[in-house]
Amino acid sequence: MTSQGHHSSIRRSHDELVQTLIGLLAQTSKDKVARLFLASLSSHRLDWRAGLAAYASSCLFEDHSFVERYPEQRSKEYAEYSPCALCGNRRSEEAFEPEVMQELYLESGGFCRHDLSALCYMLEYTLSLESPQPTPRDSELLRAILAVLSAADGKKRQVLTKLRKIPAFEADAEQCEYLLETLGYCGILRTPQHPAPSVAFRDMIFPPQRSHNTDWAYPADFWEPANGIDPQRVAYWFGTYL
Repeated sequence: MTSQGHHSSIRRSHDELVQTLIGLLAQTSKDKVARLFLASLSSHRLDWRAGLAAYASSCLFEDHSFVERYPEQRSKEYAEYSPCALCGNRRSEEAFEPEVMQELYLESGGFCRHDLSALCYMLEYTLSLESPQPTPRDSELLRAILAVLSAADGKKRQVLTKLRKIPAFEADAEQCEYLLETLGYCGILRTPQHPAPSVAFRDMIFPPQRSHNTDWAYPADFWEPANGIDPQRVAYWFGTYL
């Protein structure tokens, strides 16, 4: 992943960003982000996957005002960096420069940091897109991906290797990892003790972690390939196309 570069000088408050996010979610449809994701599989339009990652990880985001998580530890110097007790986001944020945001979130195939400014950026971009019609080839590729996940065993890294071997599915290991993480946000990866953020709202800035040095986003971090996938969540997101 590229260096994050210099930050913009514009700061936006937690409460302002929450209201922006709630408004964007109200304008975004589940069907549009699902169609964009599905149509990306054969077209290799990685930017079309950003909307599902952002929407699925924030669609149950609760409207709230900032409540300081650790008021007893507040320092005047770092007050703006204090996390919210409900969502984990800071009292205020600086967004990355647009070109950095583009590389991080639109060219990666589903990387999502879950801070408010990133979620807003990804949803705003998704709303600017026309809604493509997935092709039969897209549906075939999704079925092939789901077949790999349904029959998987061993370690997640081995699953990534199998995904990369799907004919006509052109993706490197990192893109496959982001794809799995997106399916995790959707609740398609079965993680019984760790509900997806599209099933139950949770703080995605400080989620549970399997280990302190994990490479995986929640809840894909807790997915065991032997647990397979949840067919009800597959139907919820993609049933129209399968």
